[in-house]
Amino acid sequence: MCVWRRWSLVAAGLCVVCAATVGSQDADHWIDVMRDGTSEARRAGREALIAMGPAAMPALIVATYDEADFIRWEAVNALGVLAALDSVVLAEAIPAIAERSLTDPDSHTRWRSLWALSSYEADQTEDLIVPILREGLDANEDQHRWYAAVAMAYFQQPEAVPHLHAGLDREAYFDRWEAVYCLGLVHDDDSVGLLCDVFRDVEGREEGLRQEAAMTLARIGDPGAVPALTDALDDPAGGVRWRAAAALEGIVGVDALDVIEAALVRETDALATEMLTAIVERLSRRLAD
Repeated sequence: MCVWRRWSLVAAGLCVVCAATVGSQDADHWIDVMRDGTSEARRAGREALIAMGPAAMPALIVATYDEADFIRWEAVNALGVLAALDSVVLAEAIPAIAERSLTDPDSHTRWRSLWALSSYEADQTEDLIVPILREGLDANEDQHRWYAAVAMAYFQQPEAVPHLHAGLDREAYFDRWEAVYCLGLVHDDDSVGLLCDVFRDVEGREEGLRQEAAMTLARIGDPGAVPALTDALDDPAGGVRWRAAAALEGIVGVDALDVIEAALVRETDALATEMLTAIVERLSRRLAD
């Protein structure tokens, strides 16, 4: 793991707590403290558990199965921070964190579990984490197979792509949103066309999904999306219009200034006008340089 990644993880979750604060209390005590649910209690428990280091791992692993969503979140979060400090010792926690990523009904906990797994070294990801996630693609429950596809996409595994394509038509909105977002992490030659179809379907696709599709195409950066993104400058939703313009701005080699200026002239939404104006200004400066 590169140095900046290690220390950004530590900064995100680790506040220095003096030994006197933690005292002789064990990890179970601090997990119980967090059950109060207030931000202050959660912060105090989180800092104390992280300050305990690997000694807190057994209790945190047990807490990943807690009935309370926020306790499970705190458990995988702390394990991720500790893994950034000593991934060898924390390897024992990988199965429990991976299980949360594959089965947890709470999306916040599930995605935080993926973040926690990303704290491990590359060889641990390849040898220990991805094999567990891959097995999840054969889970008995459809929803768990979907979670496995999302987890595999998070780690940019190509096997996830067909599942993501199919996921664009799943019943639950958040599943469809995950499919769109994750195609920005891993995709194939068919992905761009399918994403373009998402925001072309004004009647059948939610505004939020069309917005996310534009942002995903911006991350992919494929010039093949330019015609559909240009058409999306006339989408009924202002949020889709300016995100389509932002995607056009970001695709290397595409001169989109004229079409975005024309879109700005006919724009009526205040936020979209503001965003389009900023995009036009950046593109103009880029051409002048």
